[in-house]
Amino acid sequence: MKRRSISVILFKSLAVLLISIMLVMCLPINSVIATGSVALSLNVYNYGVNAGEDVIVTLTASPFEDITEFGPIEFYYDTTKMILQNVIVGDEFSDKYTITSEIDETNGRISISGEYIGLEGQGNAEITGEEGVTESLVIDADYDSIDICSIQFTALENSSGSARFWIGSALGFRNSLAETINTTYGDGVTVTISPTVSSDATLSMIRISGTTLEPEFNPYTYYYDAYVSKDVTEVLVYVTTSNLSASYTVSGGSNLRLGDNVITINVVSQDGASSETYTIILNRRDGYVPTGAFLTNSAGVDMSFIEITDSSIIPAGYTQVTRTINGYSVPVFARDGIESVLCYLQGEDGNGTFFFYNPTSRRTTPFFPNSTVVQESVILNPVKLPPLVTVPEGFEPDTRSLENSIINGYSNSRGDFISYFVDEDGSGSFYIYDKTSGSFTIYIPTDRFAQNAITVLFLVFFAVSILEALMIIAIVFSVRKSRRERVNPKPKRV
Repeated sequence: MKRRSISVILFKSLAVLLISIMLVMCLPINSVIATGSVALSLNVYNYGVNAGEDVIVTLTASPFEDITEFGPIEFYYDTTKMILQNVIVGDEFSDKYTITSEIDETNGRISISGEYIGLEGQGNAEITGEEGVTESLVIDADYDSIDICSIQFTALENSSGSARFWIGSALGFRNSLAETINTTYGDGVTVTISPTVSSDATLSMIRISGTTLEPEFNPYTYYYDAYVSKDVTEVLVYVTTSNLSASYTVSGGSNLRLGDNVITINVVSQDGASSETYTIILNRRDGYVPTGAFLTNSAGVDMSFIEITDSSIIPAGYTQVTRTINGYSVPVFARDGIESVLCYLQGEDGNGTFFFYNPTSRRTTPFFPNSTVVQESVILNPVKLPPLVTVPEGFEPDTRSLENSIINGYSNSRGDFISYFVDEDGSGSFYIYDKTSGSFTIYIPTDRFAQNAITVLFLVFFAVSILEALMIIAIVFSVRKSRRERVNPKPKRV
């Protein structure tokens, strides 16, 4: 029994020993931690730069001895202040190590890794020598301190303040014995950016109210022409400098006289070292219509605004005002209660003619002085009767003179007058003239059949009601007569 217990104990001990050996054999070699460590640091040559200048950050390792591979080293920078230009590896280091980098400019991250050139493709610290003999790799790269790479940045224009560079992590450092090397790194470095003083004295925009520049604005074009109509005596000049810190002064633009007026814009750079002058010759025309002002009619034809040489042709009740149409300040004629304005345009025959312009619908409507009907909120033009439209029953052709307008239409025996009009929207309909109000309203034809039927029904019901009344009278008379006879009977003869 005792021998059996000893055997069991020996068997269990042997099993534990075998399992321990197997576990040790399964452990990865690179889990061994070396006793030394590598200190990583970031260095810059100049801790103070101006906006727009370059900054070079150097990644240094010390000591750097017997290292076969390293990385990734996660390097970070401030994307709001810096833009990455280049990652530069020193010649001495690149002779012994292959460097790879992954760049994430969105998040300001650069991942740097390296592998000893003699180890490429081996995957460990051993190489295969002559006749297939495995030999240990000798690392010919021992440095007390070495610059792994230099990273070039440019400070963004208009940036200022502090810009930080730092190491987020540093992993994967191993030596020729496949031991993991510990790394240390500090908080990084900070560079102070001073805003630059600009010498830019150009403009990025010039705009003058009520007109446009000729030629089109360019920051490096310094002379322009512009035109305004006769009724304009002052313009507003809007300016934007290319560098927001530059200053400018504007002279001219008010108390405009007929003919040429000079507007000057003097720009001085932020540093005061340079200046530019922009000159605009503004011509106030001897007329109210600016050059190029136009309207597009319902047929899609562009018609130009022209001056009215004879004020007597302006319709009664209209006064001249100024409106902005298609970007031009133009003279038009307005009337109380009417949204549309009259515009004097050059017709296809070259002569001047009036058109109504509705600023809401942007539609044009011809104006015929002798026939166009202008009422509150509506403008009506008589047109030829369309082929599919028939004249209401009982109406005959007629012509009426209404408020200095001669209207062709139709009248009936009762004196009603109708005419076929088209409104500003192009909708056509018969309108009837109301003598009391002196205006036209949409004509709704009377349904003769329904009217006659109603008349017949009225007469029938009227006759029936008369008969019923007569019958009631007869019944009442008979009842009263019979009652009298019962109360006072006639004497009988004997």
